[in-house]
Amino acid sequence: MRTTTSSKVINKSITKPSKSTTKEALSIKAPHSKKSTERIKAKVTPPLSPPSKDPLAPQNPPSPKQKPSTSKQQRLINLLSSSQGASIPELMIATGWQAHSIRGVISGVLRKRLGLTVNAINQLNERRYKIVSEA
Repeated sequence: MRTTTSSKVINKSITKPSKSTTKEALSIKAPHSKKSTERIKAKVTPPLSPPSKDPLAPQNPPSPKQKPSTSKQQRLINLLSSSQGASIPELMIATGWQAHSIRGVISGVLRKRLGLTVNAINQLNERRYKIVSEA
């Protein structure tokens, strides 16, 4: 017959001291950078008072930037639809894109996806692109 002991067992064996106890025993301090201490303080301490209004600040804050009424692709189409067409430098100024991006949009989007007919005409050592209406 087997006798059982209580389920609570007190462990009196020697355990490994924790890191904090070891540091205290050896009196070693971990080096802290000034920035990390400032970050901790900034996170822990709440603001003491609400920020005061600056009397020199403008009464009406500036409104957020409004989106342009037309997209860059639409600006390209408008310039290319004009009677003179447009050159790559003109399209670069209108969209802010680089030359290779404009050529890619002309061939990939305008010609292939939208099915527009875009002609390239050489005039006075300048290549101008123009959308030809199919009417």
